[in-house]
Amino acid sequence: MFAYFYLLLGVVFVVDNATTVVETGFGLGGAAGIGLGLFSIGAGVLAYRKPHEFDDGTSPASTYLLVASFVVTVIFVYFMSTVLW
Repeated sequence: MFAYFYLLLGVVFVVDNATTVVETGFGLGGAAGIGLGLFSIGAGVLAYRKPHEFDDGTSPASTYLLVASFVVTVIFVYFMSTVLW
């Protein structure tokens, strides 16, 4: 779940800041946002590939985390649909 949240956060940051850069031109804020998003995606990949490095990262997720991931996924899909279409 931890890795999933990081991946979604990173994709949102990259897409949001990339659209800002395309619309308004390259700026330091857009570049910083894209960099932060790429860092978050990298952290998500590392958390997925090496869960043993996190405290009890191999145990099943709690119910509230599963519900939270569903809610975040719905918000993510809504955000992506408004940005891309």
